[in-house]
Amino acid sequence: MLNSADVPSMLYVFYLNYARELHRLSKRLSGPSLVREANVLLEKWVARTLERTALERIRDEAFSVGT
Repeated sequence: MLNSADVPSMLYVFYLNYARELHRLSKRLSGPSLVREANVLLEKWVARTLERTALERIRDEAFSVGT
C-alpha cells in the first residue's frame, strides 16, 4: 500500500505508527465514534506532514473505517 503510494521507505515507520493508533481505536470504538476519532487521528498525522491520500488508503482499505 505504501509502496504504491510512492511513500519513501524512511517514512514507513510513521505510517505504521498511524496504523497502530488506528488499530487501537478500532478495538475500543465503533460506528460514528470510530469515524470521528479516526478523522481526528488522520488530521494529527497530516499535521505531521504525512500524505493525506496514503493515510486515507490505510484507513479505508486496511481498517474499513467509513467516513
